[in-house]
Amino acid sequence: MTFLKNIKVFILSVLCCLSAQMMQSQSISVGGGFEYNMSIDEVGYHLRAYYNIGEHICFGPEFTTFGDKRIVEDGVDIDESSVEYNLNGHYIFELSHKIGTYPILGLNHTRIKEEYIEPTTNEPVQKNINTWAANLGWGTYYNLKNASIFFEYHTSISTPGDHILSLGAFFNFGNWASISSSNAVSNIRFIRPVNAPPSPVRPLPDLNFSMASFSKFE
Repeated sequence: MTFLKNIKVFILSVLCCLSAQMMQSQSISVGGGFEYNMSIDEVGYHLRAYYNIGEHICFGPEFTTFGDKRIVEDGVDIDESSVEYNLNGHYIFELSHKIGTYPILGLNHTRIKEEYIEPTTNEPVQKNINTWAANLGWGTYYNLKNASIFFEYHTSISTPGDHILSLGAFFNFGNWASISSSNAVSNIRFIRPVNAPPSPVRPLPDLNFSMASFSKFE
C-alpha cells in the first residue's frame, strides 16, 4: 500500500512536469534504472522525470525504493524498508555530440520504516524515521538518439550520510522540429518557424494579338 502511494506521488510529479512542458514549449525526460547504496549495501529501483530548460539546465523529482530487508540490532531482528524522494538539478557540460557530464545538486528526503518485536514486552513495534539531506554529486551520459544512458554518483550530506551509484536510461519527450546534439540532456533543439518571403510573381506573356501580327505569314 505504501509503495502504491509512493508511485502516485511520482506520477503526480511527472504530470506537473508535463503541465510545465505544455505551457513553456520545452521538453521533459522520463526514465529509470537501478541504485546501489554503498552505505547500506542495498540495490534499489529508481524513477525520475526531468524538466529541461534551454540547452544546459534541467531539474526534476526522483523516487527510489530499496524494498525490505532484515537487520539485527542488539539481538533484535528488525524488518526495514526505505524510500527516497529527491529533487535534483544538473548543469550540462557537453564533451562531444554523444557524451556529456554534469554536477548534481539537490534535496533528499528519506523515509525508513522499521518493524520488530519489543523483547521486554513481546509487543510488535513500528517505527517511522524521516531524514532530510542535501545531495551533491556528479554524473555522465551517453546519447542514443532520443534516449540516453546515464551513470551517476551522489552523496547525501547528512549523519551518517549515504553514498549512492545510479545506472539507468531516460527517454525524451517534447514538441520539437529536429534532433540536435547541442542539448545534452534531452538532445532536443527547438526551431522557430521562419516566414519565408513570398515567391516572386512572374507576369503572364502578352497574349494581345492583332490582325497586323499575322500579315507576315500571308
